[in-house]
Amino acid sequence: MTVAVTPQAKPDGTWDFAVQIDNHSVNVTQDMVAVSSLTDSAGQEQKPTAWTGDPPGGHHRSGVLKFRPIASGPVRLTVRELGSVAERTFEWDDLAS
Repeated sequence: MTVAVTPQAKPDGTWDFAVQIDNHSVNVTQDMVAVSSLTDSAGQEQKPTAWTGDPPGGHHRSGVLKFRPIASGPVRLTVRELGSVAERTFEWDDLAS
């Protein structure tokens, strides 16, 4: 299973992350809001406010995770329990600029 995450522009004030999930073995049935979180440089974690994209099911899913803005600095997006991987992390130095 491959999971790609790309930060998006923030036109409505949210922090948006485009997510693309591709695999050839299991259906992707997870609730993306429930299995995702964003952590700031102070260790404060928040859940997404929304997932806009493909519903649960199928071998390929894409959509956008939306979060409330957080302070500038390094951020880490964590997605848990996709396929056989307990936790996947994606990190960026600074998304506020």
